[in-house]
Amino acid sequence: MDNSSYLTNNNSICKIKCLKRGTNEMLAQALDRNNNGIYMIDENYITVFVNRRCEEMLKMDRNEAIGVHIDVFLSRIPGYRRFLSLSMEKGEELSKDHIEYVWEGKRRVFNAQTKFLYEDGKRIGGLVEFMEVTNFVENEEKLEQIIDDLTANIIPVMDSVGVLPLHPASGKGNVSFNTDQTLGKSVELGLEHLIIDLSSIKAVNDMLVNELRHLISTLKLVGTNVYLSGINPKVSAQIVASGYELSVGNGNTYAHLRQILRQLSEKI
Repeated sequence: MDNSSYLTNNNSICKIKCLKRGTNEMLAQALDRNNNGIYMIDENYITVFVNRRCEEMLKMDRNEAIGVHIDVFLSRIPGYRRFLSLSMEKGEELSKDHIEYVWEGKRRVFNAQTKFLYEDGKRIGGLVEFMEVTNFVENEEKLEQIIDDLTANIIPVMDSVGVLPLHPASGKGNVSFNTDQTLGKSVELGLEHLIIDLSSIKAVNDMLVNELRHLISTLKLVGTNVYLSGINPKVSAQIVASGYELSVGNGNTYAHLRQILRQLSEKI
C-alpha cells in the first residue's frame, strides 16, 4: 500500500484565492490527479475545493460543497467527526489513522492528515488529505484472525494430552501466535501435557524463538508438561544461534510427533 502524500511530502503551497476565482486550472487539474482525497477550506472554514478522488470516496457532488461550511456539508455523513476545522481551531496540523465510518451499510476506514495553507506568510486556509485504507485494514484483521485460529488450535489427542501444530500464516514464512489465547485454551481443556509440533516450520527467527520460550515458561508455571516435536536440523541450528533456551526439559524434544504420543500413551 502506497502511503505517500502528494501535498504533505512535497510541501506545496496552494493558492486558495486563485482556486476560488477559478484562475488556477493547472493546480486544480494536478490535485484532481492525486490518488488521495483532498478537501480544502478557507480561513472561515468555507469549502473552496474538493478533488475528484475525494468526491468519489465520500460519494458526494463536489459542486454542492463549494461555498458551504465544511462541518455543515460533511455532517450528512453518519458519525462525522470534525477534523480539519478542529485542526484549524487548535492551530496544529494533525494526522490520524483508521478513522472509521459505517456508510450506506458499509464500513469505511480512512487515514487523514491536515495541512495549513499560507500566502505571503499568512495562513489563508487548510486542507485535509484522505487515504482510504479499508481493504488494507480488513486484510490485516483477517490475517490476525487466521493467526489466532491457528495458534489456539490445540487438538486434544487423548486424555489430558493436546497437540499445538504451528504453521506459517497465509502461506508466508512468518509464524506468530497468541500466548494468552493458547494458555487459556490449554487450561480450558485441562491439559497436563502439550506437544508443540514444528513439523511445518522450515525456518525461525529470534522473535519466534523468544515467543516460544515465553509460551513454554508460561505453560510450565501452570503445571503443564511441554514437549517439542518435528524440529528439523536447520530450525534446531537457528534456535541455538538465537541464544534463547527452550527449557522443555531433558528428553522432551522428539523428531516425530508419533514418538511422543507413543510414550505418553504408555504413561497415561
